[in-house]
This record gives sequence, C-alpha cells and structure tokens, in this order.
Amino acid sequence: MLKLGEKEKGRMMNQKKVFSQVYRTGQEFASSTLHSPLRSSSQKPQNSNKISIILCEYLLSMEEEGEIKKDQMIVVEGSKIHSVGPIPESLPQAEEVIRLNNHLVCPGLINTHTHLPMVLFRGLGDHLTLKSWLEDIIFPLEKKMVNPDFIRLGTELALLELIKSGVTSVCDMYFHTPVMAEVFESYGLRGVLAVDMLSSFSDWKEDLDYLCDRYKGNNQLVYPAIACHAPYTCSAELLKMSAQEARDRKLPVAIHVAETQWEISEIKKRYGKTPVAHLKDCGIIGPHCVFVHCVHVNETDMDIMVETGTPLSYNPESNMKLGSGTAPILRALEKGITIGMGTDGAASNNNLNLFTEMDTGAKLQKLSHPSKTISARDIFSMVTSSAAKVLGLSHCIGKIQAGFFADIMALNLDHPHLYPRNDLLNHLVYSASGGEVDFVMCHGKVLMKESEIQGVDMFRVYASAEMIKEKIKQAL
Repeated sequence: MLKLGEKEKGRMMNQKKVFSQVYRTGQEFASSTLHSPLRSSSQKPQNSNKISIILCEYLLSMEEEGEIKKDQMIVVEGSKIHSVGPIPESLPQAEEVIRLNNHLVCPGLINTHTHLPMVLFRGLGDHLTLKSWLEDIIFPLEKKMVNPDFIRLGTELALLELIKSGVTSVCDMYFHTPVMAEVFESYGLRGVLAVDMLSSFSDWKEDLDYLCDRYKGNNQLVYPAIACHAPYTCSAELLKMSAQEARDRKLPVAIHVAETQWEISEIKKRYGKTPVAHLKDCGIIGPHCVFVHCVHVNETDMDIMVETGTPLSYNPESNMKLGSGTAPILRALEKGITIGMGTDGAASNNNLNLFTEMDTGAKLQKLSHPSKTISARDIFSMVTSSAAKVLGLSHCIGKIQAGFFADIMALNLDHPHLYPRNDLLNHLVYSASGGEVDFVMCHGKVLMKESEIQGVDMFRVYASAEMIKEKIKQAL
C-alpha cells in the first residue's frame, strides 16, 4: 500500500478542512472569502537585488534556433536575468540556489488573448455557436453577474490556473480592469490589461485614467491597454475614437477580428469591405494592435497586416469549439505576420492551457495543409518570443537572456510520456500537457516551487468559485 508523506497528508487535511467549512457555513463562508485578498493589493513587486542561481539540466532559452543546452546556469538579480551560461566548477555567491535536475527550463509562457474572469462561466452553453453562445448565454449572464467582486474572484481563479501551467504574462480584455490589475499585482504575474471601450459596467475613461496614472511607465507587471470588442459590436465612430485614444496615450489595442463567416458578411453589408480593411479605415491597425482570431482573413487582408506590421493572436481551441473555423496560420507565417497564441476565455475553450493550444494548433495547420509543415520551434515561439513581440514586449520577455525579466518556468521530465528523450522540443509541443510544470518564476519572484503555488490559499478561491456557481445557475 502506498504511504503518504507528511507533506501530502497535510495538503489533504487542509483540503478537507476548507471544504468541510464550506458545506457547514455555505453562502456566509463564500461571501467572507470573496472579499478577503490573498495578499495586500498595495504590495509591490520585489525590486530587491536578491541574487538567485538556477541550475538547469536542460535549458531552452529561445535566444537561438530552438537549441536545447545541457548543464546551464541562470543568475537572477532582483527582477532581471543577470547572466546565462554553462555551470562553472565553482558557483558564485547567491542567496538562493535552485537545482532543476531532470527538468527542461524555458521562458515563462505568454498568453496573447484571454478573458480571465470568464473562468466562472466555464462549462455553460458548450453546445452553441459563437453568436448564440454570446447572445443567449454570455451577454445576459454578464448583465446580471458582473461586478467588482465577480471580477476579483474570476481573476484569482484564472491566475492560479495560469501559474499551474507555466504562464507568466497575459493580454486580457474584460471589465473592471482596475480590479484585475490589483489581483495581478498581488499574485505577481505580468498583464497587458485592456479596458473595454464598450463596457456598460464602469466608465472606460475613468478606468483608463486610473490605470495610466497608477501603472503606465512606473510599473513592470501591469501594462494598460485599450480593448474594442469587434468591428460588428463597435461603431465606426467608437473605433476611430479608440484609435485616437491609443495614439494620444501611446497604448496597445486588442480587438477580435474576422472570427466568423457571419462577421465577414455583416461588415461587408454595413461598410462594403472586410473587417481588416474597415479597421484600417478607422485607424485600428499597426504594430500596437493585436488582431485576435483572424479565422476568415483573405490574402488582401493579410497583405494589409504585413504592410502595417499588425500582429495576430491564434486561438485554435476556442475557434474549434465555437465552430468558427481554422485561421490560415501557415500562410500568415509565410507572409511574415507576427503570431502569438491565446486560449481565449475559459468559457469558450474550456481551459487556459497553452500546451493544449500548441498541440492542437500545430495539428490543425497540418490537417488544413497536408503538403506543408510547421516546426515545433515555430509553435513554441508563439507562446514565448513571438508572443512577446505581439504584445510589444520583445525587449524584455519571451527569452531567457541577460537583461530580460526573470520570467521562467520548468517542466519535470520524469513522466512516461516524455521518454525516450529523442527531441525535447517536439515533446514540449506534442507530448507535454502542462501538468509537468512544477516551477514558475515571474519578475524574479518564485510563484510555484515543487508544484506548490507560493503564499496563496488556493482552496479559499476554489470554495468561493463553488458558491458563486449557485448564483450563476439562478441567473440562467
């Protein structure tokens, strides 16, 4: 019979204790936990000059063409990587030495498109098309459910899921963005957080002013941005106004583009052109804009994106689930469009796991174009170095190299599906599931070690999510 160690026993006891408390006190417990932050929202990222050494058996830094090096040392000073190189005979002095034997160490993953609080809508309307799912389930639920407490809880739950699968940076568009920013600061993840210009839940200008005043230029974890939902929900006037705001404030813009055939027909009916051409006329175009989905872009659309340097966020699993189609990623790569991967919201995926996106996304392209191939290196760059470029952060994240922020994750290779180690990069894309990730560092701070998320009461969040489920059921 397998015997549990003290650590495992303690973890199980803690889980039982928390959930027994949930069932004893019900809604009262959920309400109290919903309002208690895991850490002080005023807590700042660590900016000390603490020196940590990470010893890597295998390192994929993304500095070079997908080369995996053995026996490498990363020196982290404060929030940044000081140096990377072979492990010396004598280690330099450091306050912490992290030994990652039997691990593959990689840059922290970057999710280029999410709606994080929508994790609380996970599993609803899974049988519907995008239009029906939005109009019959999501939009009515949002009207009834979305408030600052809902946003805080949903963001907390989502960040736990992201950390567990090695994600350290996210581009998100949703509501009550200042609340989300506080949670990102508290948890220590990096977020490009876009204020929705169509939001009826809060004043977009007030939210944008707050984010820019508090974070722009003086914070390295939260980056304000502007979100326009889509060309079919935003008027031409709103799009032009958003483009001007982005220029004036020097902010990025995220927008869903050409996601369905219905959208293509609708925009052609209204404006006589494709969504991409329409957005160009409105000024929503260029390297600072993230075009999400682009499932139904044509050759001319892609030429416009190339000419303007507009990047693309590829969300294969959400596109499949909602029956939207498959984005022409191989053609976009051939043309030189910068591509990152995103999960979309967990309500339309139904998770935030970039490992499944890599696997599915690569196979979909091969299925769509049997005579063409896409390399594991190209796919992995879509969640690291190329994804950083999509978000305008390629100067500081997406690679493990000196001067970059210390955003690092590692996979434990001691799993049967990762043997034999014929090609670890291929295994990373096609064999790994994300559950192998057991170490995560963001901005020089360890967020997860030996699969344990540090300094977070996860079961408090889980319990609160279970309780809000009952309110969602009543609202349907």
